[in-house]
Amino acid sequence: MMDTALLIDNDVVIKLAQMDVYREGIESLDVRTTQVWSTEWMLAFMTRAATTRSLRLTTSEQDRLRAILPTIVEMDITEEESRSAAKMMKNIILAELDIQEGELILMAVGIGRDGTRIATGDKRALRELPRLAVACPELIRLKGRFVCFEQIIKRICQRHGLPRVRTAVLSARHADLSTTKIYDVLSPRGADAVRQGLAIEAASIAQGWLAKI
Repeated sequence: MMDTALLIDNDVVIKLAQMDVYREGIESLDVRTTQVWSTEWMLAFMTRAATTRSLRLTTSEQDRLRAILPTIVEMDITEEESRSAAKMMKNIILAELDIQEGELILMAVGIGRDGTRIATGDKRALRELPRLAVACPELIRLKGRFVCFEQIIKRICQRHGLPRVRTAVLSARHADLSTTKIYDVLSPRGADAVRQGLAIEAASIAQGWLAKI
């Protein structure tokens, strides 16, 4: 098990809840549920998603999300981390990068807290990392510490087999279109083909920045 925290964005939590594989996804990363951290803003967003129709989640999906939220630790952001986030936001605006505030805060926290990993489902933000690192060299500290959604599904497939991935995809085909497409095309060829497809997709998003898992 990891000794430090997994900083997780709302997109990953919501998708795993929709597919009913949150516990398997977290455990597949060798993380305890008590080691999953998020921000006050992201937790508030997920609470709205779990209690209103803002994201058009089904009743079952909302129930699963509500059950997950109390297990996620709300992390305290230090003044230094806030200043780091503000600096990165300025560079993001100047360079017209497509990175949202949530991922930005997770990155600012991760830079100052060794050993943490960042789980995000925002492919646009991951693709912008090389450009942001030019303006913010300290971001290099996060190389090899990001985890994308495809990697989590690949780990679930490794730990629990293709049937568990099949159930997850079929329960919420709309949750992550990339995963659904890879499953649809490659599942007839077996688990190895699906895992390879997910690994190739992950590498195409942010090669060099993702954790080697």
